[in-house]
Amino acid sequence: FFASWSNDKKVVVDIAELSEGDVVVIYQDPDMINARTSEQIATAKIKNGKCEIILDSLEFEGKIKECAITIVNQNKQFGASLPCIIEKGKTITITITGVGDYLARKNILNISYKGSKFAEDFSRFWKDVNDSFMELSRNNNDVKTFKKQVELYKSFIKKYPQSGYAYSVLISEMQTLQNADNPIMDYCRELSNEQTDNVWQKYLSQAYKYKIV
Repeated sequence: FFASWSNDKKVVVDIAELSEGDVVVIYQDPDMINARTSEQIATAKIKNGKCEIILDSLEFEGKIKECAITIVNQNKQFGASLPCIIEKGKTITITITGVGDYLARKNILNISYKGSKFAEDFSRFWKDVNDSFMELSRNNNDVKTFKKQVELYKSFIKKYPQSGYAYSVLISEMQTLQNADNPIMDYCRELSNEQTDNVWQKYLSQAYKYKIV
């Protein structure tokens, strides 16, 4: 009984503004990203703004598996790909609001994660880093905002060094930068020089070296 209970894994999607839709959970690690492949883990249907995805049979190393969840509504007017956290022994709830503004291109979706300490910490990180991107959209060369971002990345990666999403967002931002004299580039150089077995850090190091060539 206890062995079975400890392996329970569930993701609940709460998107009240979407009455029906299709959900796909997808996983990629750095090797898959380089090979442009992915693994489809589960599918589900949203009904009346909610769906539950039970993943008890899914096996993985460690306690947490970070995936992506793709949501498309029935008439294909709404589509989004968002972070999805799967955690052993936990029910992770992803709450999504702001669909109307998102469809009208007035704002990004509001997303929150609950159900574990990691989910809540990730929820704050995701909101803060997206808020910082909004600040940069108003002032592309705001050094203070770049420095703020570095602290967000540093804090989260230090606490959760195996988090692929923190590295993925950082890599995506680094790849869009035109100026090498930037706090984000400085931080990426710092990380790329570290000796570690972390596959995401190695992926960042590879991306950084390709960027500066």
